[in-house]
Amino acid sequence: MTNPKESIHRFVVLCHTRGDNIHWDLMIEQGDHLSTWRLPIAPRNIADYPILLEKLFDHPLRFLSYEGPVQNQTGSVTRCDQGIVYISQWDERQIGFRALGDILKGRFHLCLIENTLWRLKKVQDRISNEFTETE
Repeated sequence: MTNPKESIHRFVVLCHTRGDNIHWDLMIEQGDHLSTWRLPIAPRNIADYPILLEKLFDHPLRFLSYEGPVQNQTGSVTRCDQGIVYISQWDERQIGFRALGDILKGRFHLCLIENTLWRLKKVQDRISNEFTETE
């Protein structure tokens, strides 16, 4: 069940490869763009401990469905997860959301540490566990 105070947005996680370098981009729809963070680990490896993310520049909405080469010879991207997020909080320092993706499921909290460094933590609670198991 959706909380009336939550807003619904789309998200995607892209696997970005360039030679032997690989990282993942978490992109969350925010109006006419995608707010984007660089994940150091694959989304399937996000567990109950915090991870540090780097905030990147906003991307156009076309990246919700794009796969292929990235401009300026910076590698290529493939979609590894997608779905919707229910955003309960979004301000310049904190974002709270519930993800319903193929891989990312449950409640998460993003918190600005400094500059472009953010911390992502999966929030464990009985309600979100029940919700993701029955969806």
